[in-house]
Amino acid sequence: MWCTVTTRMWPLAVHADAVLAELSPARRKLAQAVFQRMVTPDGTRAIVDLDELAPLAPARAEVRGVVDQLVSARLLVSKSDDHGAGATVELVHESLISAWPQLRQWVEAGREHTAFLAQVRQAAQQWESRGCPPGLLWSGDAAGEARRFMARVGNTLGPRERRFLDSVVAHALRSHRIKRLAVAGTMFVLAGLVIAALFVVIWISRAEKEALRQADEAGAARRELAEQLELVQDKEAARAAAEHQAKAAGADAELSRAGLQRANRQLTDALEAARRAGAQEKALRERVEKLLGEERRRNEKLRQQRKKMATELR
Repeated sequence: MWCTVTTRMWPLAVHADAVLAELSPARRKLAQAVFQRMVTPDGTRAIVDLDELAPLAPARAEVRGVVDQLVSARLLVSKSDDHGAGATVELVHESLISAWPQLRQWVEAGREHTAFLAQVRQAAQQWESRGCPPGLLWSGDAAGEARRFMARVGNTLGPRERRFLDSVVAHALRSHRIKRLAVAGTMFVLAGLVIAALFVVIWISRAEKEALRQADEAGAARRELAEQLELVQDKEAARAAAEHQAKAAGADAELSRAGLQRANRQLTDALEAARRAGAQEKALRERVEKLLGEERRRNEKLRQQRKKMATELR
């Protein structure tokens, strides 16, 4: 049976070669592109709209002339509706794919192109039927392959496929720009955070230095306070000694008048010294209380600063 089919199809292959031989080189190249569109990626006969073939040549009339010539030669079949619109083209017989060596060679050479074109056609049809939503546009590696495919085929795509691939490329470019802007924005934010962190570190360092300085001042104030307390204690001892001398002077009432006067003067001096010591003690106590209050305020301020720094770091 195989021999029967081959024998029956052989004259058709010879006829097809003869038709091609009559064409000019430009038309023969255009016929090759037309025949490649007539075969699906699965190796079966495809039904193609005549409008999809129009971009294969700069002038629509050139494609129509080649198609009409192939139809007249009974290699292609053209159909249209009752009003002459919606014309489609297909091979005269599917067996021509296996029986005509030239067509098999063309199909094999353009298999990858045909397969990708079929994917584009199917995706474009689905995209257009759903209202051209951006979510159905290709992205990533598929968008890159679409851009390379467009560079290879030029303007030979149909209007719908061309619109779809143009939208894919434009969408990919927009996404790339958005990603670049996002990366730039992220870098800008990170740079801002680094600068802010540096300012925080500097501010903390300065705050720590200020805290240490205040701590040194508080230590100096405590030492000064201890010295003044020691001075007060010494003067208190002097006052006690003066009172003791005054008591001793009172016990010696039988001393001479000169001795009594001297004792009175000593007593007066001792009492005056005791009075001055008491006044100095009071002043020192007030100063000590003032210094203690200042130290408490500094400690409270230091504690607040540390609490604020810990809150900002969190």
